[in-house]
Amino acid sequence: MKDPKTLEVSKRIRVFVHKCYEVTNKFPSLEKFELSSQLRRASSSIYLNLSEGNPSIYKKTYIKHLDSSICSGHEVRAIFDLILDLEYITLEEHEQLENEMKEIQYILTAIINKARREVVSGIV
Repeated sequence: MKDPKTLEVSKRIRVFVHKCYEVTNKFPSLEKFELSSQLRRASSSIYLNLSEGNPSIYKKTYIKHLDSSICSGHEVRAIFDLILDLEYITLEEHEQLENEMKEIQYILTAIINKARREVVSGIV
C-alpha cells in the first residue's frame, strides 16, 4: 500500500486540518477546552486514521480506518453547524468548510469502495 503522505487526499486533509485550527483561533477563550479542542481533535483524527490504516497489509483494517476518517468528518461537520449557530463563523465560512469536508469524505468513500471491490475479488 502507498505511504499515506503520498496520497493526494492526505495533502488535502492536512490543509483542511490547518484551516480548522485557524478557525478555532477566533473562538472566545471560554471555548478553548470545549468546541475548539473538539474540532481540533476531530479534524486531526481524519488524517491520523487514514495514516494508521493505510500502511496495513490487511484491506479490511484499511477500510475500517478509512471509515473512521469519514466518521470523524461527520463529527467535524456537526461542529461546524454548532459554531455557525454560536456565530463563531459566518455562513460563508461554514459553507466553504462544509464543502471541503464533503469533498474529502467523497474521496475517502471512493477509496473505500475500491478497497471493498478488491476484498470481494480476492485481491487482498
